[in-house]
Amino acid sequence: MGFFARSFGQISASTLLLATMFSLLLIISLLACRHFPNGLFSIKEIGFYAVCGIWGGVGVWYSWRYKVNYRLRLFDGLILVFLIAVPSLQYLLHGEIHWYSVAKSLGFALIYIVVLNICSTVDCKSVILAVCLATSLLFLINLGISVIQYVGWQHAHHQLSKISGMFFNPGPYAIFLASLMMTVTVACVWTYRKRNFLLAKLLMVLLILGLLVLVELGSRSAWIGLSAGSVVLILAYAMMYCRCLTFRCTRKIIPYFFFILIIITCCAFAFYQIRPDSVKGRVLVWQSVWEMILDQPIDGIGIDRLGGEYPPYQGKILLSDNLKDRYGNLAGESIYAFNDILHTTAEKGVIGGLLFIGIIVFSIVRLYKIIRKHDNEDVFTYGTGLAASVIVIVIAGMTAYPLQMLPINIWFWTLIALANVNFDNSTQKDTSKVYGRVVTFFFLTSMTIVLLFTGVKRTIAYVRWYKMEQGEVTEKAVLAIEADLKGNGKFYNQIGHYYRVHENFDIALGYFRQAALYDFDKEYYYDLGSCYEQLEQFENAMYCYLLIEKAIPHLIKPKYLIAKLYLSQGDLQSFQSKAKEVLALTPKIRNAKHEMIKRELRFLLVNLEKYQ
Repeated sequence: MGFFARSFGQISASTLLLATMFSLLLIISLLACRHFPNGLFSIKEIGFYAVCGIWGGVGVWYSWRYKVNYRLRLFDGLILVFLIAVPSLQYLLHGEIHWYSVAKSLGFALIYIVVLNICSTVDCKSVILAVCLATSLLFLINLGISVIQYVGWQHAHHQLSKISGMFFNPGPYAIFLASLMMTVTVACVWTYRKRNFLLAKLLMVLLILGLLVLVELGSRSAWIGLSAGSVVLILAYAMMYCRCLTFRCTRKIIPYFFFILIIITCCAFAFYQIRPDSVKGRVLVWQSVWEMILDQPIDGIGIDRLGGEYPPYQGKILLSDNLKDRYGNLAGESIYAFNDILHTTAEKGVIGGLLFIGIIVFSIVRLYKIIRKHDNEDVFTYGTGLAASVIVIVIAGMTAYPLQMLPINIWFWTLIALANVNFDNSTQKDTSKVYGRVVTFFFLTSMTIVLLFTGVKRTIAYVRWYKMEQGEVTEKAVLAIEADLKGNGKFYNQIGHYYRVHENFDIALGYFRQAALYDFDKEYYYDLGSCYEQLEQFENAMYCYLLIEKAIPHLIKPKYLIAKLYLSQGDLQSFQSKAKEVLALTPKIRNAKHEMIKRELRFLLVNLEKYQ
């Protein structure tokens, strides 16, 4: 960071401190560990609580040391309702929602409040420098990781991609890079205009390398988002530096806007025609999630509950209007809506969805006003970089799930906070409600303590889970961490296997139910059905197998399990019919397991008279 600091020019200690704080927010994107339980997500979650503790501590110290009062505007109130009130009400009203989902939302609220308060007391240039330093450094590190993965020195975390960064999937990683590229691009232009040509050239090289990485990642959503962000940059700089040529009248912007919108739409359509089956798969997910919204429009299904609630809705869509032939081979285990607005609306209800849309629209309008009205180049640069970065995430989130990834969600709420920092307190009428230093101090302190306590408990639980995986699973060890790992489908499924191996099917059944309640994984339903069979609850077992068969019609295993269940119950006619259906089915991906299943069914059909 020292090189960047010297290259950007004279930088104060407070700016370097702020840049370090922003780097801490972004550095969560670099945390991952294959050997830790659920390591691509759990390590980031632990890092998130640590960062919340640091940011909260700085916010508490800053508000007390510099006598900062918290100014609550109407827009800030809407954000706090969205991030604190709605999740808290769902937690109180829905028994299935676990505390850790609410705690993450509280963490976003804390980051928003602290970023907004600290940056409101710092001059615009210092904030720009801090954001440029942090994003340029993290962009450089992520590119370094991408190169290392591409040459094979480190394996990617996705089996079908050479590069995935420290994400489980290359798609969200590409969107994260594309959003960072917007601020790096603005930093490149800004340093060039400040006549710092060496740093401008270095940033240009990084941007070119970033584009090559995006080509390798192949995320169409990221490219669509990047295209939209680039349009924002072009329009903003045209408005700033070419007003006399093109933008003398605001009305003249409208034709350009619609023309570019049409171009982006056509480009998006062209991008998705590269793999048209993927588009159809997304349409299936959108239709299923829309049915979910219509089913529970007011209060939603609850935060982090979409995966567990999803299977019946996908099965319902495929059975309606004869869509099975069209979408059957494209159905999968979706735990995301592939549209952040739909995902938010499904989980938080229509009110939550409208609040989310309102937050995005208000922030974009706010940034547009900054870009349109400020002749100050520093403030203009600030607004342009933020607007482009937000647009990348929002537009890419129309066909993907960037905001379901913790690092991108943190970056998004940081951008929203920065977008609403007011650098014109002296020229605008302030209608906000001011809360004193004591109230601000206790509010931030209480949130920080709650998040730190939650993070410590969650960390201890993950560490004990890790030790349990390395050693022997015991009932005592399970009970010690069960409450602190609520909502983790993999943990519940693992413990369910432990009890099933020890033939304690009643207890195993409860854990398998919990696993299926919070996550969509076909194996969870197979295990659940197997437990029901052992307990001779055959109707419930059949329900589990039929649920997966309807939700993912191209799978062979649920049909095989249904056939075996018919056979065990002596329904030979139904067994024969289902077995022939399995033998006639061509699997989407052939493997040895499918051949073994078919061989077994052929053998059973040939020897069917033995069961009569």
